[in-house]
Amino acid sequence: MTPLFIPLLALLAGQCILELPTEPNRPSRIGPMITALVVTPDDSGWLRGSQAGVVFHSIHDGRERAIPTALEHVHAMAFSPDRTTLALAGGSPAEAGAVELRAWPSGDLLGRLDGHEDVVYDLVWLEGGKSLATAGADRIVRVWNTESHREVAALEGHSGAVLALAAVPGGHWFCSGGADGTIRVWESGPWRSVRTLNNHLGPVHGLAFRPAQVEGSPATLASSGGDSTARIWQPGIGRMVRIIRHPAPLLCLAWNHDGSQLVTGAKDGHLRILDGGSDTILSESSLSIAPIRSIAVPAHDAPLIVGDSLGAIHAWRHKLWGAPRDVVR
Repeated sequence: MTPLFIPLLALLAGQCILELPTEPNRPSRIGPMITALVVTPDDSGWLRGSQAGVVFHSIHDGRERAIPTALEHVHAMAFSPDRTTLALAGGSPAEAGAVELRAWPSGDLLGRLDGHEDVVYDLVWLEGGKSLATAGADRIVRVWNTESHREVAALEGHSGAVLALAAVPGGHWFCSGGADGTIRVWESGPWRSVRTLNNHLGPVHGLAFRPAQVEGSPATLASSGGDSTARIWQPGIGRMVRIIRHPAPLLCLAWNHDGSQLVTGAKDGHLRILDGGSDTILSESSLSIAPIRSIAVPAHDAPLIVGDSLGAIHAWRHKLWGAPRDVVR
């Protein structure tokens, strides 16, 4: 099979592998697993994070540039609400975890948050960017003042590594998911535990709040579990709404822009589109032989950016993804 023929097959299959594999759906190891993906605030490109650092990829001309970081591993990235600061989370396993705050787009270091005794797996901006929460392998959720760069709270309760964080849009509380299979709800300001959701039977690898809600309706959270389920919650009232069972453990997930659909990435290398208002799996696509580790959602008319454990980046487009659907809230 000639190299020029490979991208054509991938496009006919509804996907495009940006970092050229040896054959469709079977990439050779390209580099360290993609542990973090984020779309830039202006949708001009995206950043990938791994043991190899952080790289910006322009969607306009395909050019790439390295974003400076001193972190040995990069597990999460997030832009501040005002879009001027990029937070990078990671560290050195079993040694220390840290977050770097860097000016965007220059990449200049603005500050560093040190204090975790193991790597930081996730982070989320809170209070309009005034504070930042970090999820550590040391089983602690730490909260930081982003101006003074000082820790303001250390939230304990998880009995295993904290793997995921998500903040309710415009609200005063956030959630953490852990290797202990629990989701904990925390109140901002007092920085205290509100409740624990313990229905998952395996690690909680990903959390995401629905981006669009009917006014007055409870906030909706989706979780991806090592127990091969996606679960939908109303964490503000402690209610699990439904379970969507999968044939493989789930490692990541993301909502589309209007919250009508959810996409899950699994250990079996499949992406699945779920109806946001039911337990229906609308579509299933085999993207890679490797586990899907991260998903980033660009502008409405752009394909999803997906990273796998072989270090490959995939641009994935599906005719159902993003199509408006009636949503049962």
